[in-house]
Amino acid sequence: MRTNARIIILITMIKKVRAFFEEHKKVILIIIAFLAIAAISFLSLSLIFGKKKLSEAEQVALNNFNSKVLLYIEAIDVDENTAYNPTREEALIAFAVQYAYGENDQTELTNDEVNQIIKDYFETEIDFNSFNQLNASPFLTNQGITFYSDKSRYVLELREKSKKELIQTPVTAYLQKEASIKKNAITVTYSKYIANEPYAVFTEAALAQKDTDGCGDYFAGKGNANAIKKLITAENSEYQKDFTLTLVIKDGKLVANY
Repeated sequence: MRTNARIIILITMIKKVRAFFEEHKKVILIIIAFLAIAAISFLSLSLIFGKKKLSEAEQVALNNFNSKVLLYIEAIDVDENTAYNPTREEALIAFAVQYAYGENDQTELTNDEVNQIIKDYFETEIDFNSFNQLNASPFLTNQGITFYSDKSRYVLELREKSKKELIQTPVTAYLQKEASIKKNAITVTYSKYIANEPYAVFTEAALAQKDTDGCGDYFAGKGNANAIKKLITAENSEYQKDFTLTLVIKDGKLVANY
């Protein structure tokens, strides 16, 4: 009897709750929607106030980092979709070799020279004692980089290209999209753009009387693509993807935590 009485009471309560919900359905839905919006707003504010814009000094430091790294950043922008699935060490080696060529026309690097460049811009270095340099690397080969064990050097193999080839070879560049600082680390998002007609980018810049120094040498097969990269904008190229780096301060300068 007591069990039946409890069941009857429970059924009665359910009916009352249902009736109350039906009677105040609109109000209840409004309250639920308001609470959901409030929760989302709180989360958004937490994310916003957890980060802050860069100070003028921090932006200057970032600009200095970008001026050296952006021209060669494609080497480390790797993921599961990157051809030949490079290791972290291979990507850093490619960066160092391309940096040495682009900045100093240097095509051969020892292990120590590779690590010196890496340590200048990254919060890491390569342990060549554990990294097997004798293993064939399809990624480095595709980048034109060969390790010669007899010289104990990485060599950038340059292949001469005709002006026609260079005109038809797309050039990629990275532009800073946004940056914020949180807990003494700067998070920077770069956008990758590709200029499928680099010669058109050059001629347009020349007509606009922009600095095109080095472009003529590039199309004559006597230089690298850096001069073209500096002319690429979101307007004269095609957007490809975003790439994010975290930068920290080490020895008084910004380096990438890669």
